[in-house]
Amino acid sequence: MVIYRCASCGMMFQNPSDNLVVSNAYAAEMIDKDQSREGIHFSISRTTMGRISSVIHKPIGSLRVLEIGAGAGCLASRFVESGADYTGVEPSKEFYRHIIAGKPYLEKRVLNGHINAVPLPQKKYDLLVMIDTLEHIPNPVEYLRKLKSFLSNDGVMYIEVPNEALLSLKGAMRRVLNVYSGYITHPGHVNLFNANTLHMALFGAGYRTISVSQYSVFGDYNRMQVALKGRWAAGCKIACAIFKYSKIDLLMQQGNLSACAKRG
Repeated sequence: MVIYRCASCGMMFQNPSDNLVVSNAYAAEMIDKDQSREGIHFSISRTTMGRISSVIHKPIGSLRVLEIGAGAGCLASRFVESGADYTGVEPSKEFYRHIIAGKPYLEKRVLNGHINAVPLPQKKYDLLVMIDTLEHIPNPVEYLRKLKSFLSNDGVMYIEVPNEALLSLKGAMRRVLNVYSGYITHPGHVNLFNANTLHMALFGAGYRTISVSQYSVFGDYNRMQVALKGRWAAGCKIACAIFKYSKIDLLMQQGNLSACAKRG
C-alpha cells in the first residue's frame, strides 16, 4: 500500500487506479449476509441518525433526503420509517442486490449506479447524506462541488468519514486487531481525511462548514462487533466501555469524523 501526502495541504490519498484500490473499492466481503447480525447494523444506523438529527435541528420526517452510498440500506430504512421523502444512490451492484433482497420496500427508493448516471427525481433536497462514502471518491472537491446542484438553497450536506489524522497509530491498532487484513487503512479508501483536510475539501467545493467533529468508534460496541466479526465479545464489551467513558480514543484522534455544511 502506497499512501501519498500533499506537501501543501496535508491531504493523504492513494492512487485511485492502483490495483489494490480498484479491487477493494466496493468489496463484496463487506456485506454481512448473516441475518442474525442485521440488528447490529440497525443499531448502528440508529446512532448515526441521532448524530444527523443533532446537527440539522429539523424534523427528519419533513425533509427531502438524498443519500449517496446507501450501503446495506439500514440508514435508508430509518429515513423511510421517519416519513422522510427519501432517495438513495448505491453504486455497488453487490450492495444493491443485498438491499433489494432483504428490504424490498426500498427497491424504488434506492437507485443502482453513480450519481451522474441514475434517473434522480427532478427536485432539490433538504439533506444530502454521505456515510463512509467520500473516502472512496477520486477528486473529492470536484465531486462535492457537483453535488451542490442537488441541494436546496437552505439544504444541508452531512458527511461521515474515518479520521486518519494519526495514521501510523491507527494503522498499528488495526494490525493488532487484524482489521483490513493487516493494511494500515482500508484498501479501497482513496482519500484519507483528517478534520483540517475535510474542512478544506468542503471550503474548496464552495460550502460553508457548520461543524466538523469527531465521534468514537472504539467506544461503540456495535461497530466493534462488526469490525471484529464477533471475536473477543466479552473483552470487547469491557474495552468499549472504557473508551466510551474515558474518551481516550478521541484524545488520540482515533475516532471518525462528521461534518455538516451548507452552500457557501
